[in-house]
Amino acid sequence: MPASQRVYFHAGEAMLSEKARPWILRPSSKPRLIWDILALVVIVYDLVSVPLQVFHLSSSLLDVQRALQIFTTLFWLLDIPTNFLTAVYVNGALQLDYRSIARAYARSWLCFDILVLIPDIVTILEGDMDSDSAASTDSIGLLRAVRAGRLLRLVRFLRLLRLAKLLQVLQVLSSRINHELVLVLFNIAKMTFLTAYLGHLLSCIWFAVGDVQDGWVYTKGLNGASVEMQYLTSLEWALSRIHPSAMQSNMSLQTGPERALAIAASFLALGVSSIFISSITNTMADIGRERQRKKQILLSVREYCGSHRISSGHTLRIKKYVEREHHRKKSRQLHLELLETLPQDMLFELFHEGRSQALQHHSLFDQLGRIDPVMELNFCNKVVTELHVIALDKVFKSGDTGKAMYIPATGQCYYEYLPPDLPTAPAPQTKRSIVSQFIRRLSLRSLESKVAPTDAATISPVWQNECLSECSLWVHGWKHRGNLQAASDGRLITVQVNKFGEFLQDFPGTLVDTVVYARFYMDALNKHLIMGEQLPTCLFQDLKGRRPRHPGT
Repeated sequence: MPASQRVYFHAGEAMLSEKARPWILRPSSKPRLIWDILALVVIVYDLVSVPLQVFHLSSSLLDVQRALQIFTTLFWLLDIPTNFLTAVYVNGALQLDYRSIARAYARSWLCFDILVLIPDIVTILEGDMDSDSAASTDSIGLLRAVRAGRLLRLVRFLRLLRLAKLLQVLQVLSSRINHELVLVLFNIAKMTFLTAYLGHLLSCIWFAVGDVQDGWVYTKGLNGASVEMQYLTSLEWALSRIHPSAMQSNMSLQTGPERALAIAASFLALGVSSIFISSITNTMADIGRERQRKKQILLSVREYCGSHRISSGHTLRIKKYVEREHHRKKSRQLHLELLETLPQDMLFELFHEGRSQALQHHSLFDQLGRIDPVMELNFCNKVVTELHVIALDKVFKSGDTGKAMYIPATGQCYYEYLPPDLPTAPAPQTKRSIVSQFIRRLSLRSLESKVAPTDAATISPVWQNECLSECSLWVHGWKHRGNLQAASDGRLITVQVNKFGEFLQDFPGTLVDTVVYARFYMDALNKHLIMGEQLPTCLFQDLKGRRPRHPGT
């Protein structure tokens, strides 16, 4: 089975990857993400440009607006068949069938998309009628109403219904964000944009109600001013309804619609400001509570170290450790909440897809997963575990018995190789004579001179998707020959030694390939030991002809 046809399991069903049905877009695919971002840009343009129709635009701006209108109309025309070719989730299961997709789209957004397309098509047809009006004199009914702009403006404002589409696109984009801080910033940006857009919409409505005889537009002499001056003055009048504002002295309401709009705008400003402020306050309160817990723990450490006269270096080391453990505890708590929320079958599917991506970089496990996907599903949940580490955590030490094979999925580690014959620092002794100390130093120097330079301890980085301590799977009682330490926060995929052999007995179809690989691996391992060479971290990579980058673990 090729890589593009790898099998995953979702909601109890086998789902092939992208090329299984190339014409169906996955909701999480990159092409769909690009289309959603483009839809977001087009929606924002529509929401901003439609209210600007109330101003006296110049002919050049009208030509630009017409060209952009044709582009946006074509985009929304293409959006309908695109939605018919995008997979949807129904009751938690991803539907790839054309009928299921069409049925779901027809019940949700199809009628809405067609309804909002009507103003776009009418706007383009109105431009064509204007171009042909000089040669035609028979059309006097609807054409006169459209040319007068009364009916057309009402139809154009139906495009503001895309505000509901905007909220739907924003919800889809927010579901793709996994980082907590990025999600908070995204929500703040969303609330800021909605608040600014309501101010923009209110400014345009202020100009529309004042663009009448005896209205504030004629009173201020803006009926012949530029579009920029009209908009800025209208924005000033709109912001003056936000209490308290020093610009209220600039206002003098002339007509009944102006007074009614002023009252409605005051209530709108009160509601929007309350929602915006409460949302920001809740977000900042959550961040503040988390920081307060951390601050209380550090305060207790500071008080204890101060009262017991602990050295500053030791105190600083304890503070760093407390910060790391606080972060680890928070991550573990979120992980436990996930385990308690999802059902068992969904957890199996989640762990399978998340952990199998790292196993695909190992030749044996990648081959077994392609042969028997059901075996890989159980292997990822019964044998494979996840180890979350933060910077400076020690994964294993030299001399420890190997308990697992490690594959870094995220983050970076450092491996320190310690040869068996490397001399260690002498332990502190009791009182010695000057002669005995001199003889001991001389013996140590002679011992160091016999050690080859290649036998010295080496420290090298370990990157993602590199297999570490694979010897633990094939050699009983394997002892680590170095130290593995996390250089940054990350996650390691571990294959447990004590569960590996028991699991293979439940799937005898994989025993043949496993035994062949194990013999092949042991032959290469013995070859390195006989030649006195350092063991590579990823031995199967060395056997394929690629030079090993790290010493053996």
